[in-house]
Amino acid sequence: MVDDPKQSIQEQNPENSASVTQIDTGLTQTKKPRISIWTIFGVIAGIVFLCLAIVITNIIISSKKTAVEEAAITSVLDNYMKYMAARDVTNAYALFSPEFKEVYSLSDIEGLTKGDTYELFDGYQSLFIQVSRFSTVVSTEKPIRDVARISGTISYKGNIQGVFESTFEKLDDKWKISRIKITVPPAKLEQ
Repeated sequence: MVDDPKQSIQEQNPENSASVTQIDTGLTQTKKPRISIWTIFGVIAGIVFLCLAIVITNIIISSKKTAVEEAAITSVLDNYMKYMAARDVTNAYALFSPEFKEVYSLSDIEGLTKGDTYELFDGYQSLFIQVSRFSTVVSTEKPIRDVARISGTISYKGNIQGVFESTFEKLDDKWKISRIKITVPPAKLEQ
C-alpha cells in the first residue's frame, strides 16, 4: 500500500504519470445549487396568476349575486308601483320594512293615492335600476342586516320618465322597502 497520493495515481496510470498530479487535502468542495432567474420568474408569475384568479373569481361571484339581488328588488319595486297605481295600499304597505311601518301608517300610504300625489303612480309602465349599492350593516341596536341603496328611472304612459331613489333592507331573505322617493317632471302633473 502506498501512502503517497501522487504515487498511487502514477501506479494506476503509468502512461500519463508525468502529466497527472493530484493532491489529497482531505477537503471536498461542494457546489451550492444556483437558482436560475427563470425559476424565480416562474414562481413570481405563478403567485401573480393565483392572486389574479382569486380576484376575478370574487368579481364574478359578486356580480352574479348583485344581478340576483337586483332582480329581486326590481320585482318588489314593480309590485309596489303596480299596487299603488291600482290603489291597493294594503298589498303595497306589506312591501315596507318594520322600521318604515314604525314611522308611517297604512293611512299615510293611502294618502299617496289621493290628489296630486297619485300622479306618482298613475300611468306606471316599468322601471329600470341604474345604480345599486349593497352593504352589510352592523349596529348595536339591530342585528346584522343587508342593505341596498337603489336608484333608477320610472317610465309612464305618454313617454314620460321619472326617477326614484330607495333604500331596502333584507329581512328573512326578502327585500323590504325602508325608504322611497319618486320624482316626476312637471309635464306628468299637467296630464
